[in-house]
Amino acid sequence: MTECNSGWNLKILLALSVMLLGATPARADKELFVKLKCSKCHSISTLAVEKIKGSADADEEGEDEEKGAEPPDLSHVGANHDAAFFSSYLTKKSAHTPHADVKSTSKHKLKFKGSDEELNKLAAWLATLK
Repeated sequence: MTECNSGWNLKILLALSVMLLGATPARADKELFVKLKCSKCHSISTLAVEKIKGSADADEEGEDEEKGAEPPDLSHVGANHDAAFFSSYLTKKSAHTPHADVKSTSKHKLKFKGSDEELNKLAAWLATLK
C-alpha cells in the first residue's frame, strides 16, 4: 500500500507543481496588464479580461476613438508580433499597420509610463497571446 500511495502522492505533487509554475507567471502578467490600466481600452476575451467601460479619461482620448474605431481585443495579438515590436510600439518608437488592406499606420494612443522591467514583462507576455 505504501508504494501505491507514494506513487499517487508523487503524481499529485508533480501535477500541482506544473499547474502552479505554469499559471503563476501568466497570472502575474495578467495582473500587470490590469495594474498598468491597459484594460481601460483593451480586452483579452480569452483570459476573461474585460475592458473597463467608461473609464477612459477625456484628455486621453486618441484619434481612433474620435473616428469611432474600438481599440482591439488582444487575445491573439502575439500571433503576428514579437516582444521587441510591443516594446517599441508601446513606447511610441514605431507605428503599426492594423490590417493588410489599410495603408495608414498608427502609433499606440498613450506612451507607456511604467518601468523598463514592467515594459519588458508586458511585451514578453503580450507576445505569448496567440
